[in-house]
Amino acid sequence: MEGANEELLGKSTKLIAKLESEREMQQRIAEAASLCEISSFQEAEGKDDLPEWCKDTEKFEDFHRDYKKVVQNGERDQVSEQLMTKALEQLTKIEHLLIEKKQIEQEMALKASKKKGKKK
Repeated sequence: MEGANEELLGKSTKLIAKLESEREMQQRIAEAASLCEISSFQEAEGKDDLPEWCKDTEKFEDFHRDYKKVVQNGERDQVSEQLMTKALEQLTKIEHLLIEKKQIEQEMALKASKKKGKKK
């Protein structure tokens, strides 16, 4: 009897972890949906429906890092394959957009420093 209770407890603990991971993944998927509709960060200019965190590189990096942790937890907790596929697709797109955003910022900083150098 005791072994059956422990088995049941183990199954319920795994199920709760899976459901929590799926909920977290669904939240991240919903949060990133509008951003993932663009193919280049240059398209973000003038778009009002993008999440606030994507406008600030540090917050964007934080969201990306957290999303990766959520996906890793989802993998551990064996979330549905469909949810995992969607999250991985978004994560790939977010990484691409983050890298592109950083490149754009570096190019702008380089141009700004060259202009300062010419003014002297």
